[in-house]
Amino acid sequence: MISGKRILSILIVAFLLFLSCTTPPQPMIKDSIDKGNLCFENGWYEESMIKDLFDKGKLYFENGWYEESIASYSQAITTSGNKSGPNVTAAYYNRGLAYLMINNYDEAILDFTSVITLNPGDSQAYHCRGSVWRRKQCSDKAIDDFNRAIEKDPHNMEAYYALGMTYFKQNNYWKTVEILSRAIVIDPTFAKAYNGRGQAYMQSGMITKALPDFRMACDMGEQCGCIMLELIAKQAHQLTYNN
Repeated sequence: MISGKRILSILIVAFLLFLSCTTPPQPMIKDSIDKGNLCFENGWYEESMIKDLFDKGKLYFENGWYEESIASYSQAITTSGNKSGPNVTAAYYNRGLAYLMINNYDEAILDFTSVITLNPGDSQAYHCRGSVWRRKQCSDKAIDDFNRAIEKDPHNMEAYYALGMTYFKQNNYWKTVEILSRAIVIDPTFAKAYNGRGQAYMQSGMITKALPDFRMACDMGEQCGCIMLELIAKQAHQLTYNN
């Protein structure tokens, strides 16, 4: 049996480790050339220009030149003849990601909101906007957007994880367990969910339930799960040795 002092020590390390392992995922940049809405009389000039702007915006983003990426997608929005078409929707989304990377949260929220207005079924836009709300410490708005993302796409595993993480940071560990358990039912191979649920069990003092989750996460290649198994084993060994 691990003593209360040992449990507290493990919990502190586990909490810090969990936060360090939960960097937000990088959503994919969207490519979009809406040929059906281009003006034929322009001789496909608009298509060529928008494709060039998207290519540049993506290249800038991937190289960490976010201001240049923002400028490219802004020009794509201005250039596009159909202000409600897929080109503009994708440009708003990609520009929102670039704003997010430079911590310009207000502009990012505006862009993801524009995506949602133009395409209310876009699960990833809700997920991204929720991530911005969470960074702004607006947990209730973040939770609402993550739930919307799941509603639009029940298989958006990262939205489940983000929702569980938000509850975790509120110390609502049972809600974290509930959300991540739902994710595991949908996708039993989602390693991050096992690690997150294990961490929630740990913070609730339920090490015997946490261990199988860490073991599953580790077996699936989630490094944090492996580290937690080693940490718990080391603490248990030290306790046995000291006794």
